[in-house]
Amino acid sequence: MTEQHNDPADGPETEHVPTESDQAPQAADSTESDGSGQHRPERPDDEKWRQRFRQAEAQLAVAHARIDVNNQREAERHAAIVLSDPSDLWRDGVTADQLVGDDGLVDPQLVAEAAQQVAEQHPHWRRPSPVIGAPAHNVTADDPIPSRGSA
Repeated sequence: MTEQHNDPADGPETEHVPTESDQAPQAADSTESDGSGQHRPERPDDEKWRQRFRQAEAQLAVAHARIDVNNQREAERHAAIVLSDPSDLWRDGVTADQLVGDDGLVDPQLVAEAAQQVAEQHPHWRRPSPVIGAPAHNVTADDPIPSRGSA
């Protein structure tokens, strides 16, 4: 495909040589690059392997999402010792990845430290201390506190 231009700025007539960008795009399925800049013809089973690869990537993404959710739940379980609402652990920007140890599991010590920091910054999020002592119905003026030897 050759075009002739008659532009006075260019001087005499110039001939336009077509480039790859002028041609219609070729189907991406017909050839494939092997990394060296050369193209090789596509084999019939290449599309099958590409599809399997995409499926494996999708399954891996789902598995990673499930692991993240499980790590968050585990961290919240440990944070419940310190915080009234364990989901408050995430409100100041703490991520589950920060609470995972070198072995890939949630580290209870890291969770305890993060929950303690959150509780120090927001004391009203701290779990209230339990009341320690005998129930009121066991301690009255009429009944003495039972000793170990009496029954």
